[in-house]
Amino acid sequence: MPLVVYALVFSGITALGVLVILLQKIRSGGGSPLFALASFAAGFAATFPAWFIERAVLPYTKWYTGPAGDALRAFCIAGLVEEGLKTGVLILLSTSRFFRRVSDGPALALAVGLGFGFSENIFFSLQNPLTLVLRNFTSVPLHVLALIVPGWCLGMSRFAYKPLIVPGFLIAVLLHGSYDFFLLLGGAYSILSFVLLGLSFFLAVLLFRSARKLDEKEGRLYRQQENHISAI
Repeated sequence: MPLVVYALVFSGITALGVLVILLQKIRSGGGSPLFALASFAAGFAATFPAWFIERAVLPYTKWYTGPAGDALRAFCIAGLVEEGLKTGVLILLSTSRFFRRVSDGPALALAVGLGFGFSENIFFSLQNPLTLVLRNFTSVPLHVLALIVPGWCLGMSRFAYKPLIVPGFLIAVLLHGSYDFFLLLGGAYSILSFVLLGLSFFLAVLLFRSARKLDEKEGRLYRQQENHISAI
């Protein structure tokens, strides 16, 4: 079987599994599964400009070595370029009529991040198939977890009227850059990347819960207003 077939199958195990669960929750919540699939596809497509930009810029960083060079490549190239493109996709998709509440922000980020991680996994697996298993449980979650922060901030900016998109984007760059930086340092520092993933997971859970509580509060307020009007 051609290598590309293995890459397509195994690079998507995590992403497609989570996507199926996400689609089920969206359908049960009255949302649009087609919009979620379109968001996944948009995240998938965003990998291509990221790949070309990074390949064009990386040769200019070869003169920077050691931890300073690693930091430059981790934060200013991988983190800034990839999170910038993903956040841009989020902002474009948020103009859809299906973006209707705060919790749609992190949910949208989840779909876009899965698509980006899936596509990037294909690129790397074609170069080295042995990286598939590790990247399925590290890189794909990283792209999702880092993007959930600006996704939540986008929902807050749109429906809670708090201008948090820029801070959310900067936090995403910091999370992504730190993850890559620890891996580039290697050795015992690599463990910090997995610690960061764990902390990012708990942060994402807190943001999802916060968004749901805000939506529930707005829903209760809306019902109270309706009852008050009907009583009048």
